[in-house]
Amino acid sequence: MIQHTAVALAELCGAVLEGDGSRLLVGPASLAEARPDQISFVRSARQAGELAKSSAGALVVPRELELPAGERALLRSADPSRAFSRVVAAFRPALPSPM
Repeated sequence: MIQHTAVALAELCGAVLEGDGSRLLVGPASLAEARPDQISFVRSARQAGELAKSSAGALVVPRELELPAGERALLRSADPSRAFSRVVAAFRPALPSPM
């Protein structure tokens, strides 16, 4: 199983980390389905209702979004869509080498 710390994912996608960088994450998930060991994505403040119900342990969020880290690690990015794409790619298994 592929695992990454929140700080490693922040470095990978060029985000600014707020919160516990040592939090171990096992993969990405939607806000509604994310567990405390998963990372999700918030596009805007309009998702506040979903966010309040989410158990995600880490979130990729826009830099300007006003949101306290609380128990979650926040990865603040100028381009959160692109940052989350990089996070998702980090959890894909490596392709086997062609023979």
